Amino acid sequence: MDIKIAIAYHKPATILKGENIFPLHVGKAISDVDLGIQGDNTGDNISEKNPLYCELTGIYWLWKNTTADYKGLMHYRRIFTLQKDYTYKNVILKTKIALRSLLSVFRPLNSYGMRIEYFAGTEDNYRKHANRLDNEIERILQQGTKIIVPSPEYCFLPVSVTFAPEAPHWAIQLIGEIAEESYPDFAEIYEQSLGKHYIYQRNMFVMDNTTYNEYCTILFSVLQAFEERSISNNYLKDIKEEKAVSRIIGYLGELITNAFIQYCIAKGKKVQTLPLMIFDNSQEYAGK
Repeated sequence: MDIKIAIAYHKPATILKGENIFPLHVGKAISDVDLGIQGDNTGDNISEKNPLYCELTGIYWLWKNTTADYKGLMHYRRIFTLQKDYTYKNVILKTKIALRSLLSVFRPLNSYGMRIEYFAGTEDNYRKHANRLDNEIERILQQGTKIIVPSPEYCFLPVSVTFAPEAPHWAIQLIGEIAEESYPDFAEIYEQSLGKHYIYQRNMFVMDNTTYNEYCTILFSVLQAFEERSISNNYLKDIKEEKAVSRIIGYLGELITNAFIQYCIAKGKKVQTLPLMIFDNSQEYAGK
């Protein structure tokens, strides 16, 4: 089984790589640093759009320039983990999530981001978990899993309201209108996903190649149309110059990814969730 899971980097950090995972410099075309790894600026690419599209430029590069049975994306400081043990730290974590869920009734705007994730603590531990994932990912996929996604994040208010600071209402609505024109079945799930109280976030996943192609076809055609119409409809004068929404397409991509995962679930595809592990030593590497 051929598996290619890119880990998106844009600054110096712990480099993770293995048989099935590899580092990818996103936004390489406009970067002033050389990370010494594969860049997303070769072949058919949109690397120069990274300030707008964020890690989506890496997703595009994988789509157009690699062949594999399964493709996916993780982040330099956030990866999938197979950790599921019940140590005292996990008990505390679950208790904190339950408490925040209760408090969110009284403080709904602070409820965003309730999720299950682990903190690596040390670089050695982070590498250990990355290596375990690299070694066992094929076994998981051989069990019939078509998609691997992060455990969902829960919020008291609907996704459309919770996500509003990053993606304003007009943008969320315009994405729905564009999707309805070419992908009505997906558009219906997209609208439903906005009213739910959980989201599959981070633009992280592993998908079989057929699913990945469908996902990218929807994602990039809708976002390309969004770029054009947000200007022609006078929502924005020039999306590249609007600093207040400079990463808006990346945020909208998360909403589309979230909806696509739910779209796949509705179609009966086998989806497995995994918690995330976090580690960030990028400041140390950058000398900050």
